[in-house]
Amino acid sequence: MVSLMPMKYEIIAVGNLKGGTGKTTIAVNLACALNAYLVDADAGQNSAAVWLEKGNLPIKGESLPLGSSLEAWVRQVAGINHRPLVLDLPPALGEVTTAALFIADLLLVPITPSGIDLQATIPTLEMLRRVRERRRERDGSPHCVLVPSKVDARTANGRDLPAVLKGFRKMVGPEISQRVAFVDSFTEGQWVGDFAPGSQAHQEIMTLARKARR
Repeated sequence: MVSLMPMKYEIIAVGNLKGGTGKTTIAVNLACALNAYLVDADAGQNSAAVWLEKGNLPIKGESLPLGSSLEAWVRQVAGINHRPLVLDLPPALGEVTTAALFIADLLLVPITPSGIDLQATIPTLEMLRRVRERRRERDGSPHCVLVPSKVDARTANGRDLPAVLKGFRKMVGPEISQRVAFVDSFTEGQWVGDFAPGSQAHQEIMTLARKARR
């Protein structure tokens, strides 16, 4: 885990409109790297909750899908007595995602080298813009970092993805590659720092964690 130091971003949301972007992999591993409390808000998949239920992660968390009241959900999340929080959001621009952006300090948007993913990012960033206008925070919160995800550097699309993402005029974070260690660590119910300490997958997550602390 990263050293305990002042945390700039206390609530970190991880989400995008499209599924299959490595969202949960990033959310779970980042939460472990930051010693964060993990909230699985993705009622459709609950992959983060499944990971937690195996009991092999060094962090705590819970499944907290939207119930009958959006206001109650916001109060529950904001009332969790642990910081930082990492929110694994559903792959949809619904009420949960909107509410999460109103309380988040940072939004991480995983994007794979796919034209479909790139197109799905546009409405995500438009929602972010609308939330920022309504929040009117002096620092522009929530801040946004686009995360190149499932990158295969052997392909042209993978190599070009960070440069392509700069076209969105948002901060582009360190890339998370397509690695077997991420898949196998989920199977074992561990985060990659315990499953494959010092591996390239572990190093990539730690680099992203350091970015989230600035």
